[in-house]
Amino acid sequence: MVFLSSSLSAQWQQDSKFGFKIKIPTNWNKNSYMDGTDQVYDYMSADENIAIQIRAFQAGGEFTTTLLAQVYEESMLPVGTKKLSLEEYTTANGIQCKKGVYLINYNGTEVDLSALYIVQNNNGYVLTAITPTSIIQQRRDELKQIVVSFTLDGFNAPNQNKK
Repeated sequence: MVFLSSSLSAQWQQDSKFGFKIKIPTNWNKNSYMDGTDQVYDYMSADENIAIQIRAFQAGGEFTTTLLAQVYEESMLPVGTKKLSLEEYTTANGIQCKKGVYLINYNGTEVDLSALYIVQNNNGYVLTAITPTSIIQQRRDELKQIVVSFTLDGFNAPNQNKK
């Protein structure tokens, strides 16, 4: 029931400069700030067990998802992070990207971090979903609902099967 009530009380968060939107539960904490040239949006569940972050920045024409993943892994993930996978991926809304899955030790707690690395329309995006591995099964549907709502201007859900 918690999943259903949070899905009914969600609202779109948008950034017109970078042309994206994502549907976030209304009871989540929301914060946005600049980190160098990156516009960063942090969203955290009311119980502080799930975090979603979006980093958006202007990317040159030669910038690729492979390069974005490499830079993010080297500069943003803590030492000791275990990479479980990094593969080509297509979102439910038809956005081509790379998807990385990592395990991180955060203050003695094992945390799952999933990242979508996207380069579209001369912009780069990193969408991360972070939660303790001990509760990921209970919160998987809630996380998925939020992540699949992420879309970029000009992309719509394809008619074929969704991933």
